[in-house]
Amino acid sequence: MNYLYSAKNNFENPQKYMYTPFNGKGFITSYLESREVEIFTMKNSENELQNIINSNVYNLKLESILSQPIIETVNILSVLIKDISNQDNRLSYKVLSKLIKKYEVFRKVYSHYNSSFRKSSNTSDNILVYSLLSLACGMYFNKSNNFKFLNVQLKLNDALISINTHLDFKNIIIVSKSIEMELTSINGLLKSKQIMI
Repeated sequence: MNYLYSAKNNFENPQKYMYTPFNGKGFITSYLESREVEIFTMKNSENELQNIINSNVYNLKLESILSQPIIETVNILSVLIKDISNQDNRLSYKVLSKLIKKYEVFRKVYSHYNSSFRKSSNTSDNILVYSLLSLACGMYFNKSNNFKFLNVQLKLNDALISINTHLDFKNIIIVSKSIEMELTSINGLLKSKQIMI
Protein backbone atom coordinates (compact mmCIF):
# COMPACT_ATOMS: atom_id res chain seq x y z
CA MET A 1 0.00 0.00 0.00
CA ASN A 2 1.26 3.49 -0.87
CA TYR A 3 0.55 6.64 1.07
CA LEU A 4 -1.35 8.68 -1.51
CA TYR A 5 -1.99 11.96 0.30
CA SER A 6 1.30 13.52 -0.70
CA ALA A 7 1.70 11.88 -4.11
CA LYS A 8 0.49 14.83 -6.20
CA ASN A 9 0.72 18.59 -5.80
CA ASN A 10 -1.75 19.40 -3.01
CA PHE A 11 -1.44 23.13 -3.64
CA GLU A 12 -2.85 22.72 -7.13
CA ASN A 13 -5.21 19.85 -6.23
CA PRO A 14 -6.05 20.25 -2.52
CA GLN A 15 -6.91 17.13 -0.56
CA LYS A 16 -10.36 17.19 1.03
CA TYR A 17 -9.67 14.44 3.59
CA MET A 18 -13.42 13.96 3.98
CA TYR A 19 -14.73 10.45 4.47
CA THR A 20 -11.25 9.04 4.15
CA PRO A 21 -11.37 5.31 4.83
CA PHE A 22 -8.97 3.90 7.36
CA ASN A 23 -7.02 1.03 5.86
CA GLY A 24 -5.58 -0.42 9.06
CA LYS A 25 -1.95 -0.94 9.92
CA GLY A 26 -0.96 -0.99 6.26
CA PHE A 27 -2.03 2.64 5.95
CA ILE A 28 -0.07 3.66 9.06
CA THR A 29 2.97 1.72 7.88
CA SER A 30 2.91 3.36 4.42
CA TYR A 31 2.45 6.78 6.05
CA LEU A 32 5.42 6.25 8.40
CA GLU A 33 7.62 4.92 5.60
CA SER A 34 6.80 7.88 3.34
CA ARG A 35 7.69 10.35 6.08
CA GLU A 36 10.94 8.53 6.91
CA VAL A 37 11.95 8.76 3.24
CA GLU A 38 11.31 12.50 3.29
CA ILE A 39 13.38 13.06 6.41
CA PHE A 40 16.19 11.01 4.91
CA THR A 41 16.23 13.11 1.73
CA MET A 42 16.03 16.44 3.58
CA LYS A 43 19.01 17.57 5.60
CA ASN A 44 18.15 19.05 8.97
CA SER A 45 20.21 21.44 11.05
CA GLU A 46 18.96 22.85 14.33
CA ASN A 47 21.28 25.88 14.05
CA GLU A 48 20.08 26.65 10.53
CA LEU A 49 16.47 26.48 11.73
CA GLN A 50 17.13 29.00 14.51
CA ASN A 51 18.91 31.31 12.07
CA ILE A 52 15.96 31.18 9.65
CA ILE A 53 13.42 31.95 12.38
CA ASN A 54 15.50 34.73 13.91
CA SER A 55 16.22 36.33 10.52
CA ASN A 56 12.51 36.93 10.02
CA VAL A 57 11.70 38.58 13.34
CA TYR A 58 14.76 40.20 14.91
CA ASN A 59 13.28 41.58 18.15
CA LEU A 60 9.65 41.83 17.07
CA LYS A 61 6.87 41.16 19.56
CA LEU A 62 3.53 39.67 18.61
CA GLU A 63 1.59 42.62 20.01
CA SER A 64 3.56 45.10 17.89
CA ILE A 65 3.04 43.03 14.73
CA LEU A 66 -0.70 42.78 15.39
CA SER A 67 -0.99 46.54 15.89
CA GLN A 68 0.15 47.20 12.31
CA PRO A 69 -2.52 47.90 9.67
CA ILE A 70 -1.02 45.23 7.39
CA ILE A 71 0.37 42.08 8.98
CA GLU A 72 3.00 39.93 7.27
CA THR A 73 2.15 36.29 7.92
CA VAL A 74 5.78 35.12 7.87
CA ASN A 75 6.57 37.54 10.70
CA ILE A 76 3.60 36.40 12.78
CA LEU A 77 4.53 32.74 12.40
CA SER A 78 8.19 33.37 13.13
CA VAL A 79 7.31 35.19 16.36
CA LEU A 80 4.87 32.41 17.34
CA ILE A 81 7.62 29.83 16.85
CA LYS A 82 10.21 31.91 18.69
CA ASP A 83 7.87 32.58 21.62
CA ILE A 84 6.50 29.04 22.04
CA SER A 85 8.32 28.65 25.35
CA ASN A 86 6.40 31.53 26.96
CA GLN A 87 4.21 30.26 29.78
CA ASP A 88 1.28 32.56 29.07
CA ASN A 89 0.69 32.41 25.35
CA ARG A 90 -3.07 32.89 25.04
CA LEU A 91 -2.61 35.56 22.39
CA SER A 92 -0.28 33.27 20.44
CA TYR A 93 -2.80 30.46 20.67
CA LYS A 94 -5.58 32.76 19.42
CA VAL A 95 -3.52 34.03 16.47
CA LEU A 96 -2.37 30.56 15.46
CA SER A 97 -5.95 29.29 15.71
CA LYS A 98 -7.07 32.04 13.31
CA LEU A 99 -4.42 31.07 10.78
CA ILE A 100 -5.32 27.40 11.12
CA LYS A 101 -8.95 28.22 10.47
CA LYS A 102 -7.96 30.12 7.33
CA TYR A 103 -6.09 27.07 6.09
CA GLU A 104 -8.81 24.59 7.01
CA VAL A 105 -11.58 26.59 5.32
CA PHE A 106 -9.79 27.88 2.21
CA ARG A 107 -6.74 25.56 1.95
CA LYS A 108 -4.82 28.81 1.59
CA VAL A 109 -2.98 31.16 3.87
CA TYR A 110 -2.27 34.59 2.49
CA SER A 111 1.01 36.47 2.80
CA HIS A 112 -0.66 39.52 4.36
CA TYR A 113 -3.70 40.15 6.52
CA ASN A 114 -5.17 43.26 8.04
CA SER A 115 -5.59 43.64 11.80
CA SER A 116 -9.00 41.89 11.60
CA PHE A 117 -7.35 38.91 9.86
CA ARG A 118 -9.00 39.57 6.55
CA LYS A 119 -6.71 38.99 3.60
CA SER A 120 -4.99 42.13 2.40
CA SER A 121 -3.18 40.51 -0.53
CA ASN A 122 -4.11 37.92 -3.11
CA THR A 123 -0.80 36.14 -2.69
CA SER A 124 -1.20 32.68 -1.20
CA ASP A 125 1.75 30.94 -2.86
CA ASN A 126 4.51 31.79 -0.39
CA ILE A 127 5.65 28.30 0.58
CA LEU A 128 7.54 29.69 3.58
CA VAL A 129 4.17 30.61 5.13
CA TYR A 130 2.99 26.98 4.92
CA SER A 131 6.31 25.61 6.17
CA LEU A 132 6.30 27.92 9.19
CA LEU A 133 2.62 27.20 9.88
CA SER A 134 3.34 23.47 9.88
CA LEU A 135 6.27 23.90 12.27
CA ALA A 136 4.23 26.17 14.56
CA CYS A 137 1.41 23.60 14.64
CA GLY A 138 3.86 20.87 15.60
CA MET A 139 5.36 22.96 18.37
CA TYR A 140 1.95 23.94 19.74
CA PHE A 141 0.78 20.32 19.65
CA ASN A 142 3.85 19.30 21.66
CA LYS A 143 3.07 21.99 24.21
CA SER A 144 -0.71 21.61 24.45
CA ASN A 145 -1.60 18.11 23.20
CA ASN A 146 -4.42 19.82 21.29
CA PHE A 147 -5.10 17.58 18.29
CA LYS A 148 -6.26 20.40 16.03
CA PHE A 149 -2.60 21.41 15.74
CA LEU A 150 -1.45 17.89 14.83
CA ASN A 151 -4.34 17.53 12.38
CA VAL A 152 -3.32 20.66 10.47
CA GLN A 153 0.36 19.78 10.67
CA LEU A 154 -0.34 16.44 8.99
CA LYS A 155 -2.27 18.14 6.18
CA LEU A 156 0.34 20.84 5.69
CA ASN A 157 3.16 18.32 5.61
CA ASP A 158 1.27 16.27 3.02
CA ALA A 159 0.98 19.41 0.89
CA LEU A 160 4.61 20.42 1.38
CA ILE A 161 5.90 16.92 0.62
CA SER A 162 3.79 16.88 -2.54
CA ILE A 163 5.99 19.70 -3.89
CA ASN A 164 9.27 18.68 -2.22
CA THR A 165 11.28 19.02 -5.43
CA HIS A 166 10.35 22.72 -5.53
CA LEU A 167 11.37 23.55 -1.96
CA ASP A 168 14.31 25.86 -1.42
CA PHE A 169 16.93 25.39 1.30
CA LYS A 170 15.02 27.41 3.91
CA ASN A 171 11.85 25.41 3.41
CA ILE A 172 13.69 22.08 3.39
CA ILE A 173 15.17 22.86 6.82
CA ILE A 174 11.79 23.89 8.26
CA VAL A 175 9.79 21.06 6.68
CA SER A 176 12.27 18.38 7.75
CA LYS A 177 12.04 19.60 11.36
CA SER A 178 8.24 19.66 11.13
CA ILE A 179 8.18 16.11 9.77
CA GLU A 180 10.49 14.95 12.57
CA MET A 181 8.15 16.51 15.13
CA GLU A 182 5.12 14.99 13.42
CA LEU A 183 6.66 11.51 13.44
CA THR A 184 7.60 11.84 17.10
CA SER A 185 3.99 12.81 17.89
CA ILE A 186 2.49 9.98 15.83
CA ASN A 187 4.88 7.38 17.23
CA GLY A 188 4.06 8.61 20.74
CA LEU A 189 0.34 8.22 20.02
CA LEU A 190 0.84 4.74 18.60
CA LYS A 191 2.83 3.77 21.69
CA SER A 192 0.27 5.25 24.10
CA LYS A 193 -2.51 3.30 22.37
CA GLN A 194 -0.32 0.17 22.33
CA ILE A 195 -0.47 -0.10 18.55
CA MET A 196 2.49 -2.05 17.25
CA ILE A 197 3.64 -1.33 13.70
